[in-house]
Amino acid sequence: MRQPVRCARTGLWLARITLPGGRVRQVGRFERKRDAQRAIAAELERLAATPEERRAQMTVREFLLIWPEQFPRRPRTMESNLERINRYVIPHLPQRGHVPLRELRRSTLRELQATLLRKHLAKETIDGVFTALSAMLSDAVDDELIDVNPARGFRVKPGDPRLRPTRPPQLRRAVPPEEVGAFMAAMDPRMRAVCWAAFLTGARPGELFAMCREDIDRERHLVYLHQTADRYGLIEPGLKTTHHVADKERRGRWTLFPPTLLGLVDELPRHQDDLVFKTARGKVLSQRNFYRWPWDPARRASGTNFSLYDARHTFSSRLLSAGIPLVEVAAWMGHSLRAGGAEVNMTSRTYAHATGEHRGAALAALEEFVDRAGGVEGCTGPPAAVG
Repeated sequence: MRQPVRCARTGLWLARITLPGGRVRQVGRFERKRDAQRAIAAELERLAATPEERRAQMTVREFLLIWPEQFPRRPRTMESNLERINRYVIPHLPQRGHVPLRELRRSTLRELQATLLRKHLAKETIDGVFTALSAMLSDAVDDELIDVNPARGFRVKPGDPRLRPTRPPQLRRAVPPEEVGAFMAAMDPRMRAVCWAAFLTGARPGELFAMCREDIDRERHLVYLHQTADRYGLIEPGLKTTHHVADKERRGRWTLFPPTLLGLVDELPRHQDDLVFKTARGKVLSQRNFYRWPWDPARRASGTNFSLYDARHTFSSRLLSAGIPLVEVAAWMGHSLRAGGAEVNMTSRTYAHATGEHRGAALAALEEFVDRAGGVEGCTGPPAAVG
């Protein structure tokens, strides 16, 4: 049996084994030499086992390597799950994940949760980590590698005294037209159209940045959304819940596109890929870079404080306050009516569908909102200093 080797750079003990043919493989790094020796012995024992025994001894790391292929999900979901597990779970598990799946216990995960809390991560971040881990372990249960999923329902209790989020939760709101007008006056003129579109279409940021000219119905003042720009500025087919749908006609939705917004878009340069909104250099917009410029500089210069999702909330709030039926607004927003209550019940969830008969009233309500914000004509001068 090979003996562990100490890394001169990190001071950790490297557990390595020699495979048939002379190839050397590392099975872990440990602070104590005896832990590395145990890992070497365990790996050699696993390799000498029968296929059935080897399957019963499959480690967390081993299953993580085959998980994406055996249990495929849409790429963005799998990418997020793998990032969370590799970043927050594997480094803090016993033997850095070289532990059999069958040895995972709730007590092990409770220690992992305590470690993440000591790092002062937000509750949403920690809960997202255990959601990703639970998805993986649930598939391990389906594959009959383990009997139960120890991460199922594992959450940080809201009253946990160890919880110290790095930032307070973001409270969404409907933005008054006066604030929107001040913000647009401070916005770079080249980017005002996409900012107005956030308020006048109700599109999610990724849907907004992937909007195409050919999908605009100029007569009905509607636009068909069917693709999404991810956080890196890459275009993906489908919306939030329809990435798996291949048919373009079934994976999208129609939403409003008022005449004022149509006039702003007609002034923008056309691009070869037909996207409506792009950067000054002709690149696909990404949410992170869009906040860095032009959104945050205009927000600071105007003394306002709202986000792209606040613009989406404003869209729905203005329409509902104008008396537009909930089922119509939900269709434009891309929501399904699933909650209970006086307005949303079994009838509205199952049998109510948008008819489009309130489109004119909704467009008028959005045009009124633009007028109360000062209109687009009041925002055509040079932008304020944005620092």
